[in-house]
Amino acid sequence: MPINISLRGRYAALVATALLTSGCTDGGEPVGPQQVAYRCTETQEFVLAAPQPHPAVNPKTGRSTLMRTLYCPECEKWHVVPPPEVYNGHPVGFLCPLHQSAMQETGPLPDS
Repeated sequence: MPINISLRGRYAALVATALLTSGCTDGGEPVGPQQVAYRCTETQEFVLAAPQPHPAVNPKTGRSTLMRTLYCPECEKWHVVPPPEVYNGHPVGFLCPLHQSAMQETGPLPDS
């Protein structure tokens, strides 16, 4: 007895297969920001480090002096953002204090 699969059924099977296999990985590194930009409250230097609880530990000094920063592409500056205890939303939701435009997690990091 032949199996009669409609075109709709074939499409549903194709979509289901694509969805099931799209989550497969080779076991590589996890998705997400590997490093975030911080500003040290002691040295005023910008530091790239792994995401950490606030305040983050400065790898150079070993002290918890790093504050999270976001970049404004309009003024081309990094701005310190409030800690998670103050703002519990997504960090990209912060607006530039000068332009009131959305800031981002990536940008050219200054030398100091």
